[in-house]
Amino acid sequence: MRHEWIIGIGLLLGLSLGIVHGSARTYRAFIVAIAKYPAHSGWASLHADRDKELLCDCFRKYAFEDIRVCADEAATYQRITTELDGLVRRAEPGDRVWIHFSCHGQQMEDLNGDEPDGLDEALVPYDARMYYEPGVYEGECHLWDDELNEYLTAIRKRLGEAGEVWVSLDACHSASATRGDESSGRRIRGTCLIFSANPGFQPPDMPGNGYVDVPLRSEAGWAPLTVLSACQSYQDNWECEVDGRGYGVLSYAIARAFADYAGWPENDERFLREIDKLVRRLSPWQTPVIESTKRAMEWD
Repeated sequence: MRHEWIIGIGLLLGLSLGIVHGSARTYRAFIVAIAKYPAHSGWASLHADRDKELLCDCFRKYAFEDIRVCADEAATYQRITTELDGLVRRAEPGDRVWIHFSCHGQQMEDLNGDEPDGLDEALVPYDARMYYEPGVYEGECHLWDDELNEYLTAIRKRLGEAGEVWVSLDACHSASATRGDESSGRRIRGTCLIFSANPGFQPPDMPGNGYVDVPLRSEAGWAPLTVLSACQSYQDNWECEVDGRGYGVLSYAIARAFADYAGWPENDERFLREIDKLVRRLSPWQTPVIESTKRAMEWD
């Protein structure tokens, strides 16, 4: 299902550098990229290091001045949330902010009853484990969708209507994902295991794979939000291989779409259509989800 932060993610497309209320607009990016997890975590390695290289090159080329990165062992839950807190404090009205995650994703049993399908989605920091173990690991290092949405809301309020926030999520949010055939280089960024304290937990049986369309929240005075998610919440998110190198399919598509522009894209809907088309071509088994508070993003 889609949540306020998955429409799952980013920011400044279609806008050139400008002046907001007499001060220079700042372009800020925060990238989380985890290629190697600890052996005891249960998580397989990914090609997120290559995603990081691609996107850092893109952001530097297109005038991002404030680029922060959390990678591998530095991308712990504490470090990620500390960086998000810092981003909230640094952000100024009119800024453009892009937040990107290349990592594993996992569905978790909904504990507060706010999810119709009984599941929350979470991103998997370096120190998050796949399995619930009482007294050892109980989910405290997963980054839950509700928590990420709180950070996004705080940033949107800081930026105001003249700012913009983009979020891109190159992670799996699927209850039906498999680990993939790593020997062939094809990897999936998630697991079929639902994280729960209850062995054998099964979510309610709902039509449409439990999909519930929850539009992004938009309030007067908040910055608009655009979210790019690599796949539907119930789908696998496959990595792709290009010229013998593995990449996250969404990360690669974003970088390729940027490369088609000499400067900032003036038409952000065209830019997003290019990303959507490329993800579908590279991985026909999944459907990217692109949503925005600025306009409807519905196309075949």
